[in-house]
Amino acid sequence: MLEPKRITRGRPGAQGTEVTRPPSDVVRLRVVLLGIDPPVWRRLEVPAHWTLRQLHTALECVLGWPGGEIHRFRVADRLYGMTSDRAKPRDSRWVSLAEVASLVSENFHYDLVGDETWRHDIRIELVAEGRPDNQRAVCLDGERAWPPESAADGDQPGGRSRFLRPETADAYGGFDIDKINLALSRLG
Repeated sequence: MLEPKRITRGRPGAQGTEVTRPPSDVVRLRVVLLGIDPPVWRRLEVPAHWTLRQLHTALECVLGWPGGEIHRFRVADRLYGMTSDRAKPRDSRWVSLAEVASLVSENFHYDLVGDETWRHDIRIELVAEGRPDNQRAVCLDGERAWPPESAADGDQPGGRSRFLRPETADAYGGFDIDKINLALSRLG
């Protein structure tokens, strides 16, 4: 079982008082890739104190795509992330999932932007009380493999239009929860 983090308060170099920070609440999310039928989806739990940038990193693990993608979150009428758009989004490092949960009643959107934009619906299913043993991201469930990077190549072989056919999508493999959770365990 994990121990709560201990914080020492006081002046640097002075004898401080140890204080235990309470665990963060946990947010359960259902992420669905839009425009794919049958659906490709994941369910995960992450600490509510995590920022959208941290969620982006976790989603890369869950989706199985490498880092560095330009991304954006649309939360109500607000845009967060790193984009190449002319719109000036707010920095995703400074807004937490707890704040997002207070802004929207159920869902928000996540886009990975490359040659094509892959849109995702993220539904907040639950905000639960945090415990010392649930302060890391974990994937709980899901179905089907996310498209490989080559699926963003339009009508090229292996491209998005080919991936949209169920028989081709299934050939990319299934959902490997152990592999996803191993990747998530490496996050801070």
